[in-house]
Amino acid sequence: MSGSDPICPICTERFAVGRTHCPHDGAPLGVAGATLLGPDLFVGLRVCERFVLERLQGYGSMGRVYTARDEQRQRTVAAKILHRQLAGDPRVVSRFEREARLARRLEHPNIVAIEATGSIGDPTGVVKELPVLVMEQVSGVSLRSELVRHHDGFALERALHIVEQICVAVHEAHRVGIVHRDLKPANVMLVAPDATGHDRVKVLDFGIAKSTLEQGSHPTTKGSVLGTPLYISPEAALGDTVTPASDVYSIAILLFECVAGRPPFDAPNPITVLVQHTSQVPPRLDELPGRLGVPRALADLVHANLAKKPSDRLENAGEFLEALTRLPPPHA
Repeated sequence: MSGSDPICPICTERFAVGRTHCPHDGAPLGVAGATLLGPDLFVGLRVCERFVLERLQGYGSMGRVYTARDEQRQRTVAAKILHRQLAGDPRVVSRFEREARLARRLEHPNIVAIEATGSIGDPTGVVKELPVLVMEQVSGVSLRSELVRHHDGFALERALHIVEQICVAVHEAHRVGIVHRDLKPANVMLVAPDATGHDRVKVLDFGIAKSTLEQGSHPTTKGSVLGTPLYISPEAALGDTVTPASDVYSIAILLFECVAGRPPFDAPNPITVLVQHTSQVPPRLDELPGRLGVPRALADLVHANLAKKPSDRLENAGEFLEALTRLPPPHA
């Protein structure tokens, strides 16, 4: 690739000419550092009278995420602002506001905490106000960025340790009836190592989460596709009803990528990726070039949970975690 290839302003990965958005975090691609985002008019603005936006740090399907300064408590937080092109849809605004309600029910050390909610005036004047969600600022790197650095994947022990913590966090959501729906490396943060030197994981962004306990809590119609193509389950790709087994599919993809350095399905066209999820048999981890040393039991577990039908997978993240813990140690 050359210096003129599209580059993501968030994860800094370069792509072949032809892509317009990063497949990992959804950000518009730019060239040679000149992003397609345009001048950022939000920097310097104030949210909820106490949080000052300082810089863009992420770009998701629902909104931009900024690093912000809490002037009242003198600390750094993160503020997610709903995309203005979505703010005119009351169903989307309702979904965004529901994220705060759902996330406030999730108090767990592996889940990013919600600090406050509010709104901000649109500096362009296109819409009057944009909803804002202020959350705990996590110091560390995203799993996406770490995978870019380790393009051949992680050592098995590290991959399993990371995914086990993801399972712990998502199991807490499943336990209270919440399906994440958008598990991907960009939504997993690796924070300061624990006392043993291992990664500590924080799962974030329940922006399109669904409560399985609240009738009509997710205002979407059958046939609408929500999620990131590389990590979406077949039923979500088809716009069908999702259950915790949908998150299990995404977790299996995360484990596949942590070991192999790439997801099982990929293509320049997102529609092609959706078709692959719904109709193509995924490769096996232990049959990939350079990955012949992957334990068969691990490859079997991943492959089984990349099944097209939800009923053929484990039911939830807790069951996936139990299956992981029953695997022989990587070097046994």
